[in-house]
Amino acid sequence: MKPIRILRGGTTRAYSDLAFNSKGDKLASVGSDPDYMLTVWNWKAQEIILKSKAFSQKWGQMPVMQDVYKVAFAPENDGILTTSGMGHIKFWQMSATFTGLKLQGYLGKFGASELTDIGAFIQFPDGKVLSSTETGNMLLWDGGMIKCEIAMKGKLPCHNGRIEVVLLVDSEVYTAGEDGYVRVWDLEILDNADVSSDATGPGGAPVSSSGPAQARVFEMEFLEEFEIGKDVKVKSIVRSLENSALFLILDGEGNLFKLETKQRFVDKMLSFHSGAVLGASFSPTAHSLISIGADGGLHLYDYLNKSLVLREKYPAGGSALEFLPKTIDPLGCTVAAGFSDGVLRIISYQPLSPNFPSSVVQLQYAFKPHKCQISHIEISPDGTYMATCGLTDHTVFFFKIDKNSVDSVDTSKALFFSKKTISITPIGFIEHEEGIASISFSADSSSDQLEGDEEEADEDENSEEEGKFALIVSESGSIFTAVVPHPSKVNTQLTFQLSLSDLNIEPWRIVLPEVKQENAVASKEVGAETTNISENADGATEKTERVGSAIRKARGLGLTSSSPVSKVLCLSGGTFVMAILNKFCEGEIRLCKIDSPEISRLLMVANSKFTNFKISASGNFIIAGTVNGATCLRKIRKEDLILTNWTSGHEDYEHFSASIEETQRIKTDESDIIADVSQDERIGSLWMGHVHDCDRGKVTSVSISFDDAFFSSSGEDGGVFLFRYTCNEVEKQPEIEFEKLAEDASTLDIVDKSTYTIQDSKIKSERDREIAEAENTKQKTRDTISKLREDYLKILKESPQEHSQENLSVDPDLSNDIENETIQQIINVQKELEWISEKESIGPNKLRKKFLEIVQTPHIEIKSVKAASSVCTFRTTRLPEKSDLGITLLLNNDAPVSNRTQSLKAVESKQVNEEQEKGGKYKSASTKKNNKQESDTVSKLEARKALRKERAQKWHLLMDEKPDENYEDHQDVAAIKYAELHMGDYKLKTSEKYVVPESEHVDADKKKKQISMLKNSINGIKEQFNMQVVSLRDKKRDMIRYIEEKNRELLQLYKELSKLGDTKFIENYESWIPEMDKNCYPEEKFVVSEADVQSLKIEESLQNSKGHGGDFGDFGGGSKITPLNAVDLAVVSKKENRARSKTEISEMQYPVTGKSSLELMEEEILKKILRSKCQSILTKVDILVQEFDSSVDKLMHERIALAADMKLADMKLLLLYREWVHLKEFEKHDNFLVEKLSSKQSEKIEISGKLKECQERLNLKKTEVELIINQEKALQEEFLKTVSENNKFEDFLAKVFKKKIKRSKQFQKKNQAEGDEAEDGQEDCSDEDEDDTDDDEGFEDDGNESNDEQLDICPSELDQSVFNKILDLRENKLDLDDCLIEIQKAIEGLKKENDALIKKEKVIDSALQNSESEIQEFQTQKQRKLNELDVLVPLRQHQIFFFENNAFPTSLGQALVFVNNGLHKLKNRIKELQQEKSDIRKSHKELKKMHISLVKSRKEKQTKLSEFEGRAVDVQMLKFGQTIDLEKLEQMGINRNAEELQEKLQREDQKRLKEIETFERETRKQKDILIDMTRQNTILLENVVSLTEAHHSLEASLNQSQATVNAEYTGLHKKDILERNKLIELVQNQANEIDQLKKEIELLIRKPLKHPLTLPQNASKMSFHRASGVKVMQPDSQLAEKQSNNDLEEVESNAN
Repeated sequence: MKPIRILRGGTTRAYSDLAFNSKGDKLASVGSDPDYMLTVWNWKAQEIILKSKAFSQKWGQMPVMQDVYKVAFAPENDGILTTSGMGHIKFWQMSATFTGLKLQGYLGKFGASELTDIGAFIQFPDGKVLSSTETGNMLLWDGGMIKCEIAMKGKLPCHNGRIEVVLLVDSEVYTAGEDGYVRVWDLEILDNADVSSDATGPGGAPVSSSGPAQARVFEMEFLEEFEIGKDVKVKSIVRSLENSALFLILDGEGNLFKLETKQRFVDKMLSFHSGAVLGASFSPTAHSLISIGADGGLHLYDYLNKSLVLREKYPAGGSALEFLPKTIDPLGCTVAAGFSDGVLRIISYQPLSPNFPSSVVQLQYAFKPHKCQISHIEISPDGTYMATCGLTDHTVFFFKIDKNSVDSVDTSKALFFSKKTISITPIGFIEHEEGIASISFSADSSSDQLEGDEEEADEDENSEEEGKFALIVSESGSIFTAVVPHPSKVNTQLTFQLSLSDLNIEPWRIVLPEVKQENAVASKEVGAETTNISENADGATEKTERVGSAIRKARGLGLTSSSPVSKVLCLSGGTFVMAILNKFCEGEIRLCKIDSPEISRLLMVANSKFTNFKISASGNFIIAGTVNGATCLRKIRKEDLILTNWTSGHEDYEHFSASIEETQRIKTDESDIIADVSQDERIGSLWMGHVHDCDRGKVTSVSISFDDAFFSSSGEDGGVFLFRYTCNEVEKQPEIEFEKLAEDASTLDIVDKSTYTIQDSKIKSERDREIAEAENTKQKTRDTISKLREDYLKILKESPQEHSQENLSVDPDLSNDIENETIQQIINVQKELEWISEKESIGPNKLRKKFLEIVQTPHIEIKSVKAASSVCTFRTTRLPEKSDLGITLLLNNDAPVSNRTQSLKAVESKQVNEEQEKGGKYKSASTKKNNKQESDTVSKLEARKALRKERAQKWHLLMDEKPDENYEDHQDVAAIKYAELHMGDYKLKTSEKYVVPESEHVDADKKKKQISMLKNSINGIKEQFNMQVVSLRDKKRDMIRYIEEKNRELLQLYKELSKLGDTKFIENYESWIPEMDKNCYPEEKFVVSEADVQSLKIEESLQNSKGHGGDFGDFGGGSKITPLNAVDLAVVSKKENRARSKTEISEMQYPVTGKSSLELMEEEILKKILRSKCQSILTKVDILVQEFDSSVDKLMHERIALAADMKLADMKLLLLYREWVHLKEFEKHDNFLVEKLSSKQSEKIEISGKLKECQERLNLKKTEVELIINQEKALQEEFLKTVSENNKFEDFLAKVFKKKIKRSKQFQKKNQAEGDEAEDGQEDCSDEDEDDTDDDEGFEDDGNESNDEQLDICPSELDQSVFNKILDLRENKLDLDDCLIEIQKAIEGLKKENDALIKKEKVIDSALQNSESEIQEFQTQKQRKLNELDVLVPLRQHQIFFFENNAFPTSLGQALVFVNNGLHKLKNRIKELQQEKSDIRKSHKELKKMHISLVKSRKEKQTKLSEFEGRAVDVQMLKFGQTIDLEKLEQMGINRNAEELQEKLQREDQKRLKEIETFERETRKQKDILIDMTRQNTILLENVVSLTEAHHSLEASLNQSQATVNAEYTGLHKKDILERNKLIELVQNQANEIDQLKKEIELLIRKPLKHPLTLPQNASKMSFHRASGVKVMQPDSQLAEKQSNNDLEEVESNAN
């Protein structure tokens, strides 16, 4: 690759991110620590456009700097950038200022969201930014503020952990993070995501409007999801340019994946180290390479096949690696690996071969020699010694490697490295103040041989014990010689730490010749020239190299006595190779000799310090690595490694280059992993390549293969590079027969970081030994003191008078002082013991309270007396009081639903009571009216009416009893319900069609109740059984007392028998008393009795007597004895009692004297009686013991069965708990549905009550109407009575009676109501008055147009009293008419209210039904969730009836667990159903016969009804000549049509007048609002115009003053253009709204406007002026438009 452009000056140290703009002509860069500089480049011209600090804030007076991770241009605008980093995101904009174009940035404000690091973001086309977070959510930024936080449904994070990648692909957004998932999101939803403040957003996320500030969370779901792996932490994603569905994914563990989104295919392509590679080495016998990294990974490569064979992961990071030589492992497959936790592991792997293509790893040894990281591992060439260096503890630890003799092994096959063949022994470590960097062992045995000639010396038998010579390099760069001793020469009993003298450590330094002054001046001049040349060296690489070669030749020797050494390598014959840094800061590799520090030869030179180098096994090559990432390879000869003929001191670069015929650097392509080295095989050829990073790619290790065909280098940049040397052919690895690597799990790995090191474990064991020695010394001192005491007492016994206390007292006051001191010490000891006792009792009390007080019944074990059976109690704990209280509450309350139903019933009962009260009021009112009606006279007509009414009521009652078409008999419904409940079938809960019955609805409270009840029952059953065990224990105690009593009787009987000379029973006598076991009374374990105290005293006395005293504290006493416990003492005492009783009986035997035959006969009879008594006692005891043993055995079997049941109960309890956990998840939604149902039920009850009340009021109004009609009929009858039949004024009086007049009181009331409603003008009121007068005139004209005035004057011939009575009747009639009108209005209102209530009831019924269906569906969902739980059911073979081919099935997955009784019920149910079917058929036949008879009777009644109707028609025709409607006949005499039309007309007029008034008021309000808004808008627009003109003038002046300074960025932002267009559309829309508003006002007014709406003349005229690229609206005189506050704010913000 060739560099196209080189950009300089963008940052001080390094760049953290680069980004091109969409056009590709600009480049943005962000620097790292310390400047964090943001730079915008014109990269083609190699110029900086703009430059600014990416992040810089101050905390007080101290500047705060935070890392910046990423930078990016806006996709649509190059003038906008975004940067993000640690705890911030910053938005930048290129803006023109007085001094030119500048970068202005402002930090994003997190607000209520949590502060987080932002490692990735993308920019949307409209300017929004979507960023990642550490918590797994995403943030949507708009205008520097968080618009909302993106999460998944339920506020779950988008990713579990940090989001590392946010990628915009077409119309989708890809995100990935530490959880190993790649998720795809919809761009449109993300762009439009928002959360409203008072409702849920589009995603359904609720936002609280009160309380502390909370993050605005928008919930959505991803489109797709791809799982990359379980332990994968995605760090980067790159999309393929060729295939749009192909992505490359890099994780944090060193893996590269390929993701195919269309096929949903994930494949791991490569695996490598995720951090620095700190060691890499070739196998000494095979074509394999092994590497170790800081990530803890150990990788094995087959580089010929270019494949990773093995990958092993360790808990700590790797730090060093070295292969064991062939002398130890002929197969070359064992490495020594060092790790950052100080652990050294010896690891073997399976060699690669056709027989074993895959490899395995086996741990052979694991040591921990250091507490810190192991920085270096060195193994001697002969494989006998090994050393490890610590990075920070300044130590080096030595190990001895020995071969073990192995018998009975097949010598034809190679042996693996193992503990059987090789043993590794720790020798010790040294600690140096300067620190140890590296070490190298010599190939020779000792320093003595190194001092001799180069010829091989004869090896002595003791040469191995002399040790191994080594060179040590300190951290400061000094070299020390040392001889590592043999393990036999070192004493490691106490510690592994060795002194420096044990290794004969001595410093070694280079001896330089004296430098003359002329040479010194010349060297200074050359140094000055070199600095000038290096400063001006900007040319090509070849020119720089030639100048560097010339400079090196001119400078001469660059060594000093203080030049630091970084690495040494010991060779044979006392020579070694070292890497040193000269005074010109260049690395040199030199060949030196230990005994000749004044000479050295130059082997290699580099521009930087060498970190590591190696010489190939053949000795033909030397390879080295440098700090700046360079790898150097030089071909050498074996003669180059010998200093025998070299006498020219230290070789400089001039002589070095002259000694080589031609030095040629071979340039290779750094991008290729295999570098083709030139075919030049001449000695001295040098190759140098930079494949590692120059800044952070320090070469950590280099290596050459066994055939010199390959060489490798590894660095801190994480790269392992393999090179091919094409001059040498690839050799085939030697074919060695070997067996498969045997698995050996005996080696325990060291995983815990707190594990002791070798030295710490040694010190710990040494402490134990020292403690033991101290105890032995104490014991010896005690023995000495005891011996002195014995001598003293012996002397006192021999001559007590001579050696009295008075004679022996030297100081009389000494005894008093000792006594006082002793008393004080006793007091102190007592206080101390009290404090210790109090302190020690706290812990047991806590434990007792924690573990013993909660135990209700401890473990009590009862053993049988003679049998081998025993029974024990169940260990139960006390149920907590809270749980008992909860159980009682749950038992008192059947379920939460029942509580709710009770509350609903209470509400319903309350509603019914209120209805009854209201109904009572109505009934009382109706009864009063009925009583008034009954007080009237009843005529024959009324009697007939009453009869017809009674028949009508009966008819209505009969029709009400008529069943509906869909009517169902309640008896049939009850029978169907009973049949459904007692159907006898079993429905599977796992069926999809299964509906959970209401009785089986379950929730968390019910399940908790079941759990509590089950716990209580389990505890109760166990306690019931425990009571039996306790009673059995009491029975055993009583039995023991009984046996003791019987033993005393037996003893007395045996004594009497012994007196009689019967010794048969005495010989077989043994006082047998069963004992109570310790486990019978566990509560007595912590009770200390006097016997225990006495036994303890006995133990102490026995110890003191055995030790011969104890008055001297810890030093008194003798050897230790085993203490006796109380049980042993009790056993001893019981044996002594038995022996004592036997001796007593034997002593009571009297000598036999001569007796008569009668006495002998009496003695025999007495003996028989005593024997029978003894036998009966023994028999009773045996029977009692057998009964007790049988009861124990019975209870034991009962416990076994009960324990099995308890296990099943525990499994049931576990199942219930798991069900409760699942139900707890549904509890919130369950409560929501129940509350919803209860609210709907309460609404249903409430609306039913209102509907019933409305119907009752409607019926009451109907009764009032009937009452008024009856009263009108009574008035009509009274009018007919007043006017006789032959009265000549009958027509006149009828007109007077029927005349409708205007009633003043009612008219005044109406005018007052209308006056209150009309408040907005006198004209409207006058119009209404005119209309009312017109209506009144029309109303009077309808009565009598010609003789209105004459009807109010009584004729002279008519009786004035009759005329006055007619007028009174007319007034009563008009009052009734007014009441009837009001009642009809009320009836119409009640009908409307009734219809509304009926509609509302239907809505509530549908909602209630939906709620019940939701509850049923939710219960089914819960049941399905519970069905997923596994239920354990233990079965026996005889319980299995599910067979496959007459054999037990292999799996019972398709089987059904069923109760045996249920199976019998189903079988019996078949017969019951058959019987029920036959019974139903019989009942159906009987019902069919009954139906036929009912149909016949119906036809007969219909014929009778038709006959009665015909007779009624005949009677009406005979009497009236036509058929008459009797109801209409009753209502005659009252002309209702005219009155109804009149009232209807008045109502319509009033309604229209009210509508006109409301429209006029609304019109006036709208006029005022329109004028105010027009004024405000005019002021704002004038301000906009003035500000725009000022802005335009300022820009013009700026452009004139800064025209020649910098290029101005004049482009408009896309958002400004959109806002300008939006403003134009807004003005146009407002003009259209004004026109539309005019039309609506004219349409809403029914009458024409008396005063037309006045609008400004120039309301629709608008002119537009363009200022600074923004269109602004300005009225000519005054704008007439309607605009909301939101539009005004938007216009003002855009203008600003």
